[in-house]
Amino acid sequence: MNGVILAFDKITVRSLNQVIFKDLSFEIRENENWALIGESGSGKSALLETISGRLGVSNGHIDHTY
Repeated sequence: MNGVILAFDKITVRSLNQVIFKDLSFEIRENENWALIGESGSGKSALLETISGRLGVSNGHIDHTY
């Protein structure tokens, strides 16, 4: 995967029958640094919960090397 540690490809994330993210795509590569910023309630915690596997993905594809 070319140094890709985590890749989300058009995933849909749901929590309590509510869509949190739809068609979310991004990659995290080796040696990258990321910062999540945004207003309260903008989805930062939900994104971290998705990355950690605590929120369910109902569509799309995830590739990871961990």
